[in-house]
Amino acid sequence: MKSFHMIFIGLYCLAALYFTYLSFTTMFVYFSNKSMGFQESFLEPGKNLILALLFIFFTAASWFLLKSPNYHKLGMIVFYIPIAIIGLYILWAVIMLIGSGGKWN
Repeated sequence: MKSFHMIFIGLYCLAALYFTYLSFTTMFVYFSNKSMGFQESFLEPGKNLILALLFIFFTAASWFLLKSPNYHKLGMIVFYIPIAIIGLYILWAVIMLIGSGGKWN
C-alpha cells in the first residue's frame, strides 16, 4: 500500500479511538446520571457510538480490501468515502458561513 493510504488509515484509526473514548465517557455519564435520577437524552452518547462504529468499519474495511489485489478498486471506494463526507461537510460549513454574512446566529 502507498504511504498516503497508510497515513489516512492511521488517521481513521485515531478518529475511531477518539470517538470510542468519547462514547464510553458519555455513556458512563449518561448511566451515572440516570441512576441518580436525572433525565438526560441518549443523543450525545448515541452519536459518538455511531461515529465510532462507522470509523471502525471504514478503517477495517479499507485496510482489508486494499490489502487484497482482487478487491483493490472496492477498497479505494471504501477508503475515500469518509474523506468525501468530511470534504462535503467542510464545503457546507463554508457555504453556510458565506451565506450568513459571517454570523453564526
